Amino acid sequence: MTKLALTQSELIQTGALLRAHIKKHKLSTLIQDKEYPFCDAWKYAGRQVGLVPVVHEPVKLSEKGDVAFLGYKKRKNSRGQEYESIEYISSLEPPKDDSNYSRIDKIPLYAYKCSVDLKILSTGEIIPCGYAMCTNMEKKKVTFDEYAICSMAQTRAIAKAFRNIIGDIMYEAGLEPTPAEEMDEKMDELDDWDISILDVKTAEDANAMIEQLKGVEDEQYKRSKFIRLKKHCESIGIVYQDKKFYKN
Repeated sequence: MTKLALTQSELIQTGALLRAHIKKHKLSTLIQDKEYPFCDAWKYAGRQVGLVPVVHEPVKLSEKGDVAFLGYKKRKNSRGQEYESIEYISSLEPPKDDSNYSRIDKIPLYAYKCSVDLKILSTGEIIPCGYAMCTNMEKKKVTFDEYAICSMAQTRAIAKAFRNIIGDIMYEAGLEPTPAEEMDEKMDELDDWDISILDVKTAEDANAMIEQLKGVEDEQYKRSKFIRLKKHCESIGIVYQDKKFYKN
């Protein structure tokens, strides 16, 4: 039976079911100590209350020949290793003073938008509720092919549609009611350690990360990253005992 307005007991029960499913299938990610659900988690939540997405054809916003300019600067990470960081992105013009950058790149510009409705299975009613965009001018997507940008616009729109209607269910499950796919801006704020922590999938990965953290001289920084590693591992069912991580 479909209900968009759940009773408190139904909300709690659905939230607990959703939380268990997300944990089992690793359908969330930890960003700055907060847990965000992926699109597949939102689709599962929707099915629990009889909602499915109706995806409209993506619309291309960029035109053939459009380009984006990228400016890179050399940085050093916490381990003293040098890497290049994107410090400038524009679809209008290259940086005025290119001497401030280690290199300037020009790439094809891809941009798509997509809208998604939700369908109530029990009645067939259509609810217009989700819209999203994606472009390769986002730092994490400058290397994406055009089809991947188009696909991400659809993914974001699906998650956004569910978030607009059943965000309270995800909140009840203990997660942030913002889809993980919308958090690229926050991801840009993470340093190389944070990105590496998000890649940890097993107890072996986590223990290897601890060994790497031992080489960090700044004790306060090291502790903050270890706390983040523990929280990430807890979110995917890995526990810390006797100075080692184990699968829960």
